[in-house]
Amino acid sequence: MEFHFILPVLLLVTCCSVKSVISEEDEILKTFYNLLNERHADKVELNTPRLREILKKIFQNKEKKPSDLYEIELEAKKWIEEYGHRRDKIAYYSSLLSFNYLSNITDSNMKAMNEFSAEIQRKERPLEEHAKYLLDNLKNSKNETLLKILKGISISTASKNESKNRELLKLKSKCEADYGEGTVELDGIKYPLEPNITTMLAKSRNPKVLEKIWIEWRNSVGRKIRKIYPKIIEIEREIDAENGQKDPIKFRLKESYGDDKVEKEASDLYDDLKPLYEKLHAYVRYKLHKFYGNYQKPYGYMKANLLGNMWAQQWPEILDIVAPYPDLLDSMNFSNSLSEKNFTVVDMFKTAEKFFKSITLFPMVEKFWKNSMFTKPTDGRQVVCHPAAFDLGYKNDYRIKMCAVVAQTDFLTIHHEMGHIEYYMSYRNQSYFYRNGANPAFHEAIGDTIALSAGNPTHLKTIGLFKELKNPLDREKRNINYLLQKALEKLTVVPWSLVICKWTWAVRRGEIKPKDYNKFWWYLRKKYQGIKPPVKRDDDIDMDAASKYHVASFTPYLRYLFSFVAQFQFHEALCKEKKHEGPVYLCDIYKSTKAGNKLKSMLELGSKRPWREVLEEFTGTNKFDSKALRNFFEPLEKWLDVYIETKNIPLGW
Repeated sequence: MEFHFILPVLLLVTCCSVKSVISEEDEILKTFYNLLNERHADKVELNTPRLREILKKIFQNKEKKPSDLYEIELEAKKWIEEYGHRRDKIAYYSSLLSFNYLSNITDSNMKAMNEFSAEIQRKERPLEEHAKYLLDNLKNSKNETLLKILKGISISTASKNESKNRELLKLKSKCEADYGEGTVELDGIKYPLEPNITTMLAKSRNPKVLEKIWIEWRNSVGRKIRKIYPKIIEIEREIDAENGQKDPIKFRLKESYGDDKVEKEASDLYDDLKPLYEKLHAYVRYKLHKFYGNYQKPYGYMKANLLGNMWAQQWPEILDIVAPYPDLLDSMNFSNSLSEKNFTVVDMFKTAEKFFKSITLFPMVEKFWKNSMFTKPTDGRQVVCHPAAFDLGYKNDYRIKMCAVVAQTDFLTIHHEMGHIEYYMSYRNQSYFYRNGANPAFHEAIGDTIALSAGNPTHLKTIGLFKELKNPLDREKRNINYLLQKALEKLTVVPWSLVICKWTWAVRRGEIKPKDYNKFWWYLRKKYQGIKPPVKRDDDIDMDAASKYHVASFTPYLRYLFSFVAQFQFHEALCKEKKHEGPVYLCDIYKSTKAGNKLKSMLELGSKRPWREVLEEFTGTNKFDSKALRNFFEPLEKWLDVYIETKNIPLGW
């Protein structure tokens, strides 16, 4: 009797909640329901196999009652909160161990970093499975935010085989170590990349010396990394297959940017900017030919060792060769002004902080000044000098690592890296899951947006680093010099970034085999940049792509391509907010609280809202668009058109 008393209650609830059952089941249930209402339940044969089968199916397929769904959502929210707290601590220690290793390359620091990462990967697997379990039980949930977070947690990028994960971490750390320990030997002395070799490439005008430096760096770094890089790709592709990722690039682009349309949008941006880049390329090639003679032909590809940079990604260091008005260069070289005013590296950091504070952003915390690595250590430590910012905000600790010297290039780089810190501090009150940039390009663009103000003639005159010119014609000429300098620094990054993206994507997808790594690299560099190696390369042993830190460290590069477009969109939007009048390239938002508050409102969001929505609200368009960049360089492009026509300079390569 006890069984008969309980079952009707269950069935009444069930009958009311069933939405679709096959007709035979409907008929039996209807009969059963009527019998219960007539108090003839004792006449129903509950033990018949058919009825048991139907009841089982009903309980399996019935919709979750709202109360059940609500309880599962509460459970999921509580679990996610606990997960976020755990990840806060993990992120802190992971960043700390990374900083320790990159600022002091030792076997013990490498081991500590790798062991920690391997242990976290091991412990994450059951959490990923639990997230999948919650997702399975929340199929009818309308809480899109909850589902998105759970989906993110549930996706695994590691192997179930712990030894494979450890091997991968060890090999990747070895790549970074090989890069950090790279040197160039000249006259029996071994020089590190920063600051020595970088300075030599910027200052030397001897093509054979530049050629030797270019070759030696690639021999020192690229050839070492080539021995282990294919194994890393092999392991990563095995893990991709294990986790069901047929196209790892599309997967990662969707994770970072919400869709994979950005792959095409990157190529579209290059196509939009190619006409302007071709003019810049043709002009620079013409000037290099005038300077170096037949070492650089006046047509075709440019030689990669002549552009003042180890990778020919940015060319401002050859401004003395290519400046339209070289007699006015002294008036705009604020490296000299920094030296004349006895600036130190710390002074440059303080100047950058002052700019951010003037637009209502944050001062650097005490631990920033105490724990950062601003200059190359003199105690014999091996370090990776490549500038980087670190978020250890869990303990109110933010750091920059770089080997800065007193020069205008590093002055602007400091603004870039401090932009990352400002972003970290702005979204620190968001939950763990939103403490990131709206997308990776936003993070890279913020500091450079500020630098478009901090490094322009208007601001440099304000802070006493640019000499005043009384003649209006001289000011116009200096502005053309300035715009060319910015084009050499900014525009050139777009084709360079596309080369790295297309190379790494093809390698990661398995489309390019190790024997073709170098051949494909130079195919892309010639096609998109119009640049060739200064000497014949040996494709059996060379891997010139790995001479770049981001390739050696497996850092995604699409963020840079987009950021070098986005920063002009951001700059233009902030200048409109300030109500700037005049050319946008002379706009300085220093001390503009209106512009600062607009920027701060965006930074505080972190990644809480879709980036296209945030971008549209900030700039008026929901995609990265080259229009603002073209507007910025419009006076230079007009000048180039006249010069190229006058000198009959051929375009293209």
